[in-house]
Amino acid sequence: MSNFGVSGAQGGLANLAPAPAVKPATQPATSPATNVPANASPVAQRLLSQGATVYAPGIAQILVPKRDADAPRTTPKKDAAPMKAARDLDGGNSPLAPEPLQDAAKALKQLGAAPGFLGEDVGLGDAKSSAGQLPSANGLAIYTKNSRGDQVYLPTDRLQHILDVHVNGDPSLRGKRSTTYWPVKHALNEPSMTEQDVTKVMTDAIQKGTIRNEVRDTRMIDYELPDAQADAYGVSEVKVSLAPDGLVLSAYPSAGDNVFATYEVNPADQAVLESVAAQAPAAQQGEDTRMFKTNIATTTFG
Repeated sequence: MSNFGVSGAQGGLANLAPAPAVKPATQPATSPATNVPANASPVAQRLLSQGATVYAPGIAQILVPKRDADAPRTTPKKDAAPMKAARDLDGGNSPLAPEPLQDAAKALKQLGAAPGFLGEDVGLGDAKSSAGQLPSANGLAIYTKNSRGDQVYLPTDRLQHILDVHVNGDPSLRGKRSTTYWPVKHALNEPSMTEQDVTKVMTDAIQKGTIRNEVRDTRMIDYELPDAQADAYGVSEVKVSLAPDGLVLSAYPSAGDNVFATYEVNPADQAVLESVAAQAPAAQQGEDTRMFKTNIATTTFG
């Protein structure tokens, strides 16, 4: 029985012998949130590289944080083409025409003149008539010059379009590839600007930004906000699109820690984004989930 017992014990020890050493687990090259499925389209791959998530059916959300201090800035390869003459507005004489503006400026000075001077009635009449020719009386929200001295103007109806699309309008399918939002109503954190702030920054961008050629004979102004202003607003870079005659077509933020963009995607790309999001580990409480770098050069927001 003793032999049996030993034999049995030896058999048991043999069964409990340690298995071959298990190789230590390898760290994945990327986190599950950025693993790109093999069948992902180039669009989905780029969106995932930019930390995109599904915002709504057919719409992805992309974070566009402030550019790193050491990140290279793109500068125009050549000077922008000359601007063209301003168009007439509402079928009448353009309020940008220099003669009406000079008349208005000269006549307005007479409004403050002391009563009783020679030709008072004529001067006041001219002043009132010319005041009606000022840009503000002709539907212009902004009338100024860019850093090169070209006249730039923004009609109030075009400003309303900017407010409707990039400020107050809810993200929706517009047939427009991508859209960014001033942090007035839509922001990554809390709203950090007012509509008045937006108009002021747009004016600063027009006056101080770098102008370059854009597609279809349009011009684009690129502007970086001063650090203090960028920190306060959460908007660090702005783009202003101009028609050849200086009409502002659009104005929107292109980077900022309180800025996000929406990108319209097809059902297949949305499915890829949702699949990757489902594999991503839940964010720990207090963890900053914002991405730190965005390849803005490959995505045009508007």
